[in-house]
Amino acid sequence: MIILFKIYIYITMDILNECIIKNRNLKMITLKNYNRIYSRLMKEVGINNIEIFLNSNVQVLELIKKKKTSSQATLLSAIIVALESYSLYHEPDYSPSIVLYRDYMKTILPIIEKEKYAQIKSETQDLNWTSWTDLQACNKSNRKAITKNIKRIDLNNTDLRAIQLWVISNLYTASDSNPPRRLDYKNIKIIKKKDFEKEHQAEQNYLILESVQKKYLYFADFKTVKSSGIISIPVGEKLNKVLNEYLKILKNNSVDHDYLLFNNQGKAIGEQMNILLGEAFSSTGKAVTVNLIRHIYLSENADRWSLQKRKEISRLMSHSLETQLTYSKVGPTPESP
Repeated sequence: MIILFKIYIYITMDILNECIIKNRNLKMITLKNYNRIYSRLMKEVGINNIEIFLNSNVQVLELIKKKKTSSQATLLSAIIVALESYSLYHEPDYSPSIVLYRDYMKTILPIIEKEKYAQIKSETQDLNWTSWTDLQACNKSNRKAITKNIKRIDLNNTDLRAIQLWVISNLYTASDSNPPRRLDYKNIKIIKKKDFEKEHQAEQNYLILESVQKKYLYFADFKTVKSSGIISIPVGEKLNKVLNEYLKILKNNSVDHDYLLFNNQGKAIGEQMNILLGEAFSSTGKAVTVNLIRHIYLSENADRWSLQKRKEISRLMSHSLETQLTYSKVGPTPESP
């Protein structure tokens, strides 16, 4: 019989992360998201020490209660993971705090479930809602913004960024062949089909080049990969034309890159994807996010699809048919009584 001895040590974010990694089989992106949640809540509460933060359950819970109900669940989950993981290996025992957070979680889950199927826009969605036509119009405006640079061979980083905005808006709105995914384009490597079988890595997304006419988007690293599975999607005709022109521009400018979308150092854009996405759709005058794009796409289009088409779009977007139904929004946020 193995007895686990727990000792009290001063908590740091690094030590907390080690405990979470030991206790949970999390992707690094999920751990980073948790860290951002802890940092944001600590800042809002006015605490700059993770140990004091974990011990301030009443104060933290009162702050969380002021958030949107759907956001509350995300914040609570992150904190519970931290408390449970740390308690497994070190003192103190956070069981009372865990119970406090879990009890409150139980009270909001029925509300979240009801809101989930109500198909009502949140306040933020209502404020930033636009039409699918307006989102697609960004492809034309982004293309117009880079027209003078298309044939140049001396592009700088600012020029390349503008061209990437054009590519990004097309990745999300070009056609039903490639419906809007999440932020899965942030780390896509480019690889030739003949090299893919022998060189591709697990948990890596790829743009596979077979020919000028044929390309595939291969997704193995995304939020729902465990439930949805790895997926390879043929690139549609409209998007293919954009990618051909983009790759030609990069070649003409001798740009050294392994990724479809990359930063000034040639590395994957990673978490900058959120910022670039907002810029790509800035001509709408709205604060556009990837979730908003997906909601608008399904809200305007899903009703005209057959069940077979709905299932296919769900597969291409890597979520369930049930989730698709909750993504369709039919009205504005109801006013509070």
